[in-house]
Amino acid sequence: MATGKLYLIPTFLGENNPDLVPPEYVKIIHQISHFIAEHAKSARAFLKVIGTPVPMNDLQIDELNKHTNPAEINQFLQPCLNGMNMGLMSDAGLPCVADPGYQIVRLAHKHQVEVIPFHGLSSVMMTLMASGLNGQQFRFHGYLSHDKDLRRKTLRNCLDDLRKGETQLFIETPYRNRQFVEELAAVLPAETVMVIGIDLSLPSQQILRFRLKDRPKNLDDLHKRPAVFALGQDH
Repeated sequence: MATGKLYLIPTFLGENNPDLVPPEYVKIIHQISHFIAEHAKSARAFLKVIGTPVPMNDLQIDELNKHTNPAEINQFLQPCLNGMNMGLMSDAGLPCVADPGYQIVRLAHKHQVEVIPFHGLSSVMMTLMASGLNGQQFRFHGYLSHDKDLRRKTLRNCLDDLRKGETQLFIETPYRNRQFVEELAAVLPAETVMVIGIDLSLPSQQILRFRLKDRPKNLDDLHKRPAVFALGQDH
């Protein structure tokens, strides 16, 4: 029996705008009833916005997140192995980028399932594009460790890469955005350029760019807003 295909489906970054999903993608997604997502609630909301014709009660959505039992993951791909197409989604943006979905893609390759990535919104790539920093050499660190000493060690290790001209990219829990900027300023050289992409793709979108020594004194506007942080040099 031929296997189904695994489609990697980007979702919205905040504003539920169905026009952001190409019609040819919508047509394919409408034919899928089995999905793997970080959270079923977010996946159902996305599918509802793009008008899926499959009744919500008929959708099968397996959750892959930090609470998922690793022993269950091998079973998630079973519909695909039985010949049905499946979709993989993140809560926001691209699946598998700052997202545990890579485990499913790795499993798909192991079983020789065809993997088809759709293009879509990525706050990480959008920030890099808008930063004016080196886009040919960059490193995405995701979230730093909660341990303060490990966080500082990671940031200090970035210094050599920054000196080589490599752009460093981070994300942080939105309620910690202001503290994160101050934390970076306390560890990294004052001349380091910081770019913050905020609420990307939304009407409230902002791109802030400054040297750490010239950072705004009031960063209240950052509080609880989704953001990506890019660090680099202008030379």
